[in-house]
This record gives sequence, C-alpha cells and structure tokens, in this order.
Amino acid sequence: MKISQITLTATAAVEVGRKTADLSMTKTAARTEVAEGSAIRFRLTVTNAGPFPATDPVVDDVLPPGLKFSQASGDGTYDETTGEWKPGAIGVGLSKTINVVAIVENGAAENGDITNTATARQLTLEDDPDLSNNSDDASITPRGLDIQVLKSASTSSAAEGAGPKNGLEAS
Repeated sequence: MKISQITLTATAAVEVGRKTADLSMTKTAARTEVAEGSAIRFRLTVTNAGPFPATDPVVDDVLPPGLKFSQASGDGTYDETTGEWKPGAIGVGLSKTINVVAIVENGAAENGDITNTATARQLTLEDDPDLSNNSDDASITPRGLDIQVLKSASTSSAAEGAGPKNGLEAS
C-alpha cells in the first residue's frame, strides 16, 4: 500500500482599509422669533449615506448662552450636561431624529440672534468621507417683553392739604 501526501490550501478574504459611513446633519428650529421665557424646539436629524453602517455615531449639540435645556425626546439619549446626543447605530440610507426643547432665558434679547450648531461624528473607527455635511445650525431671534411703566400726578382734583393724586399704569 502506497500512502500519498495531501496538501490542503485555504484562502481567506481580508478587507484592507477602513469602513466608511458618510454622516450628514440637519438641524431646524420650530420658529425663528421666540419671546424670552418661552420654549423653542430644535429638531436634529443625522443620516447615514453609507456605504457601511455607522456603528457609534455621536452628535455634539451644546446649547449656546441664552438657551436653557428643558427636555429631549426621540431616538437615543441626550446628555444635557455635555450636549452629546447618542442616536445609536444607523444603517445605510437611514436616519435618526431627536427633538431638543430649550427655554429662551430672560435678557437673551440684549445679545441679538442665537445660533445653535450641531455636529455629527463617529466614536469608532469608521471614517467619514465627506465632513462638509456633518454640521448644521439653526438661528432664532429672542424677543424681550415690551413693558412700559407710566407714572402721573394730578393736582386738579386734590383737596386742600391732601396733596396730589398719584397714578401708576403698566402696559
């Protein structure tokens, strides 16, 4: 009996290079003029154009001076202290959305328009081939309260020794 030697060869495909996930950011405000003390809703949407899933995207959305965090609802979690929104993994061609509500602080109108910017990035090793669409902003114009205080004095109907009548009116 003759024994032959048998050689087996195995090949494996190895992906070279990094995976890419093209994230884009869209941010809108529910309205552009907001009274001090009122709430404003910002809608943030992050989209993945691929060609690979985004496994760990993060959106930085720190509220600027003049806005105070109230609440957030939608996909993922929002950390009001750091301004980080973690929407969770996003498949190719899919989007995730969150609504962030803030209160316009009293005195904000004195500083003019408020611009709120959101920027999408990845925590993992995926590259983003197009960073030009990773940020978007929404601007609002805070409006202060228009209050006038008028004071008047009248001596026409004052009785002798009674002094003038004072009146205070707010509008």
